[in-house]
Amino acid sequence: MNFDHDPYKLRKELPKNIDLAIVFLIENSLGFGHNRARAHIARKLKHFPVTEDQRIKIVSAVLEKLEKGRIDEQFTDQLRLAFNLSPEVVRDKAKELSLSPKDHVRKYANKVLRMRLMGETLYDPNKKK
Repeated sequence: MNFDHDPYKLRKELPKNIDLAIVFLIENSLGFGHNRARAHIARKLKHFPVTEDQRIKIVSAVLEKLEKGRIDEQFTDQLRLAFNLSPEVVRDKAKELSLSPKDHVRKYANKVLRMRLMGETLYDPNKKK
């Protein structure tokens, strides 16, 4: 995918462009520095409440990347965000994937199993879209 927004500008404009930031986070754009920007956006998104739809999109996309082995540079930041948004779902999937035949998938699944929740989850069921 060719993401047509500047990810560096995008990450500075959070939370104003939170929906666009989530689209960038879950896409697999391959532009120069996109993985680094994706990691930075994941770290910043941990500080903003998200809606139910946003939470589902993020967690599903990150777990799909993990399951398929599409693990890019600094993927741990995306995993940590997903874990903070939905710890039970992410931990259950990590348990399943810890038996994967792919070494790199097992490695990241086991990282998730060692993660601890940092404070409260970020999901706010009362936030309106």
